[in-house]
Amino acid sequence: MKENSPTSPSSPSGPPVSPDGLHHEKQKLPEKKPWPMSWVLISILCFIAFYTLIMAFFRKQEDPFFPYEESMASHVTPLLEAEDWEPFTQAFLTGEFRESDTFSSRIPITPTTRPQESLLEITIEAPPYTLLLEEIKAAPLIQTGEPYQAEIRWQPHEDFSLPRRLHFYRRDREILVIPPYSKGRETDNEAPQSFLFINPDALVPGEYTLYFLIDDNLREWSFRVAN
Repeated sequence: MKENSPTSPSSPSGPPVSPDGLHHEKQKLPEKKPWPMSWVLISILCFIAFYTLIMAFFRKQEDPFFPYEESMASHVTPLLEAEDWEPFTQAFLTGEFRESDTFSSRIPITPTTRPQESLLEITIEAPPYTLLLEEIKAAPLIQTGEPYQAEIRWQPHEDFSLPRRLHFYRRDREILVIPPYSKGRETDNEAPQSFLFINPDALVPGEYTLYFLIDDNLREWSFRVAN
């Protein structure tokens, strides 16, 4: 007599049978619709706006760090200090002038060219790019309590970059100006300009001489602070 085979847990045509022997219909999940692209774009724009505001309010305002320039400056400074030159933080380069009584009386100045060895015992390496002065305008005489401001117009050429800043050193009433060793921002202006500014608190009555390092030579000019 033929034995009956055990009952299978499910028939090929019927719904699946669970271990408890009950039939369960397979539930269909609702179809997910993709997020509209307009909302994705709005979310991205909102995030960018929020991030920009956070960066504007909380980011530290610091000068950018240029390793090569800092390395060269740290190498030159001790050599100059050995010759009694000190870093002069009261002088700096700015992109705009400040109103003063004598700024309107500035006149073109023709610097005198002299070799480095006539002033320094060391030889300072010039920056690895060309930087030329086209014109300098400044008041030859300022009153005590006024800042000294010199308008510097740079001569443009194919390798020209507007300097970010200048390095200043002082020895008594002599001021040495060294360009940066890293390139500044590229510019297409025909005659870009900067303003050399010296705080009035650092100036006492007397004659001052500035020496600007350009292409291994110095450009020299002077001004006087009256009583």
